[in-house]
Amino acid sequence: MRRDRGFTLIELGVVIVIIGILMSFLLAASWEGLRRAEERGTQSLILKLDAAMADRVEALSLQRPPANVAHRYLAMTELPSGTARVYRQSPNRARLIAKIDYLRRELPDVFFVQADDRYPLNFAGLAFFPETALPVARSTSASFLGTAASPYARYLLPLGHGVQSSRPAGLFDDEPTLPRPQTPIQNHVLRYGLGGTSNAPAGEGIFGGSYSVMAALTRQLGYPEAGSNGSDDDGNGLVDEKTASEFQMDSGDFAALNARINARLQNHSHVTARAEMLYAILVGGAGPLGSAFSPDDFTDREVRDTDNDGLMEFVDAWGRPLQFYRWPTYYTTDLGSNRSFQKGAGEYQNRVEPRQQNTIDPNQSLVAPGWWADMVEQAGGGLPPSSEQMSSRANLFQQHFFSLVDPQADVPQAVPGRLWDRTDYYKRRAYFTKFLITSAGPDGRLGTGSFGVLYDDSGTSLQPPAIISDPDAFTARMILLENQAARSNPFARIVKGAAGPLTIDEAGQAGRLGLYQLQPSGEIYSILMRDEWGADDITNHNLTTTGTGAR
Repeated sequence: MRRDRGFTLIELGVVIVIIGILMSFLLAASWEGLRRAEERGTQSLILKLDAAMADRVEALSLQRPPANVAHRYLAMTELPSGTARVYRQSPNRARLIAKIDYLRRELPDVFFVQADDRYPLNFAGLAFFPETALPVARSTSASFLGTAASPYARYLLPLGHGVQSSRPAGLFDDEPTLPRPQTPIQNHVLRYGLGGTSNAPAGEGIFGGSYSVMAALTRQLGYPEAGSNGSDDDGNGLVDEKTASEFQMDSGDFAALNARINARLQNHSHVTARAEMLYAILVGGAGPLGSAFSPDDFTDREVRDTDNDGLMEFVDAWGRPLQFYRWPTYYTTDLGSNRSFQKGAGEYQNRVEPRQQNTIDPNQSLVAPGWWADMVEQAGGGLPPSSEQMSSRANLFQQHFFSLVDPQADVPQAVPGRLWDRTDYYKRRAYFTKFLITSAGPDGRLGTGSFGVLYDDSGTSLQPPAIISDPDAFTARMILLENQAARSNPFARIVKGAAGPLTIDEAGQAGRLGLYQLQPSGEIYSILMRDEWGADDITNHNLTTTGTGAR
């Protein structure tokens, strides 16, 4: 009787190999399917947020906030008249600046935790005016009512709302020419302030954001109704400051609550701030339009508190916070074939290529040479055709809002015809921008520069320049650089001063440009950031395909 033969070891090995190959195919297909599902889930969330934010931006853009004295001051042009200067008002530009100021405070895109017991959240707000004689330091114990030296006056919004200053008679009269002030900025700005004879209200916001936007965050931190209602409940001239009197609490209960709030804020990580800001705007009921969503509109896979600071964040399918930029002027959306939906910081190919315009400024009043450039210094031969030709008013505007300078302006090797200004003389630039909501994608590496992030693989920590007298002001300036969503290290975005490399002092007076420009070498713009980092980013600028990061 013949016995059946079994499988040999070779045959079993072949079968196992075949099964292994099939399993690898199945696993690869499963992994690829999982990745595509994660990408599609992130795309779906970003698309949902994009539609809501677009509606909010459009609604806010329809508002017509009045221009105050600070807006009118910024809008004026200075023209040469012999050896003197004459000043001319520009009501249209003043209204435009008032509108931009309004959009900024109602749509802050980021915040940081500052060393201030009353207002721990700073929305990258800088003091106004740098050249005033008011002190910089903010002391929670110092008296600030009824004096021009209010430690919070220069941070109140609208821009310049709280500043008190003398000014020459007739400066804002309807005169065709105006007297020259003692300095370009000092002693002639505003007549607003807290208390005293001005009796000005406490404004609509502080430290770069409106009180309603601030409340959308502070309510999550545990502030009571009296401390987050946009009112001056204790009548001291400040709104929703973190004090026992404003919270309407006894000192013991306030001390315990304050300890819990501070403990949460100590957990805050900067990488979460933009996602938390986006959630506060669209879900927290921030601003005059209320909320676009309720918390129930999202799952726990879309909203989390990843740093345990008490503030909710929109997160992508990999559990990482989304990033939100209001005016990403330097972000480039590359559609191929030298076409860009948003040109960002990219060079133009030639003089023929159409130049993008700022949709907020259809009349291009922010890049009009008569206002953008210092015509007086140019008339006297004191300024070269470089970024340093910018006027003090245009420079001050961009330090509070967004860049007005071509990032390639002072690169020695710049090719003629590739600047926004076709003449290559004025280094001005208007930027078309759409707000940016982006995920770092599967690799977790964001393709835009972030404050404090290590960009190389050498292990060498990138350190900021020599710190100035006010660390909070320094952080606000660096985050304003980050807000442009450039593919560069924000530490490297600081420019040269008149006599060499710039060490920013608190007042920002070391150089005419101050912010938003390259070093003369032109090398730092792409320093220490790898091209592939943004290759798989998922953004609202192009959701039809995955991997549409900054170029």
